[in-house]
Parts: sequence; structure tokens; C-alpha cells
Amino acid sequence: MKTEKWNLILLVLVGCLLIASCKKADTVSCTDKVGGTADPVKFSTNFNDMQLVESVSGLPGTEDSDKGLTFNASDQLVIWMDCKVGTPVTFCIQQRNASGKVMYNQSHNVQAGTSEINIGSFNANDYVIRVIVDNTLIKNFPFWTK
Repeated sequence: MKTEKWNLILLVLVGCLLIASCKKADTVSCTDKVGGTADPVKFSTNFNDMQLVESVSGLPGTEDSDKGLTFNASDQLVIWMDCKVGTPVTFCIQQRNASGKVMYNQSHNVQAGTSEINIGSFNANDYVIRVIVDNTLIKNFPFWTK
């Protein structure tokens, strides 16, 4: 009797583990530990180009070798994309300091062709935009506002 009880418990536990291992992973977001080196192959599979630009002029900010692109805090920023294929994309914008405060965390379904995502303006600080496709970091955009 004891052996049958243990066999039943073991069978239930193994079944639960199998079900849990088949669960689809959640989409990566800013709350996950997303960082490090972007995957250029994955980027080139999905995009021809992607740039951070000021919305009125359509121009990127001034390049700063230490902090990335420079914008004014009043600038409305846009992520401009030339997409090869339609795909869901997550944009995670975090402060580049010890707090890593998340300023933007949204997913968008982008279509093939050119498109823009308006991300707004940001107070004077250092930031990084992390671009995620299929749970993979594909691009980092460091920038700062003054």
C-alpha cells in the first residue's frame, strides 16, 4: 500500500513538471534582466534600419562618444524603422544609472516597410532604449537629454 501511494505521488509530481516545462515563456519586458550585447543577426533578419530621431526635424541627435545621441529635454523623440517583416517589438527605455528606472515599456506590432513609434520627451538624464524581438535583445540605443 505504501509503495502504491509513493508511486502515485511521484506520478503526479512528474506530470506537473512536464506540464510546467511545456508552458510558453512570457514576453520579455523591462522588468526582466534584459541587457548586454544585442544580436546583430536577429536585427538584420527583421530590419533594414532603425534610428532614434527628433520628430519635427526627423534628424538624429548629435553623437556623443560617451553617452550616445544627444537631444534637448523638450525634443519629442521617435524610433524610425525600416522593417523587412511584420513582427511584435518591445521597446524598453531605462535610465542609465544605478536605479535603472523604467521610463517606457511597450510592445508594438510593426508592419513591413517604414514606420515610426513616438516615444515622447525625456527629462535631462542618460537613457538606453533596448529593442527586443522574440525575447532577444536586438539593439541598444544609448542617448541622453540636456
